Amino acid sequence: MLMKQALLEKATLALKMLGRPSLLSKLIIVADYMKKAQKATQSPLELNDWVSYVTSLYNEYKTKLGI
Repeated sequence: MLMKQALLEKATLALKMLGRPSLLSKLIIVADYMKKAQKATQSPLELNDWVSYVTSLYNEYKTKLGI
């Protein structure tokens, strides 16, 4: 029962988002960049490379969103 309710809530949210295409596209971009950031190295030895990578991701993200 809870699973059906959760699925219904997600479907309702998705339908509401269809009415806001700009918000939906921004959320898709956010999700994409979150995945990229999660894949970044987490080794302390590569901290400088990580900082450069995350900075470039952030700048690219701002450009895509027009911030």
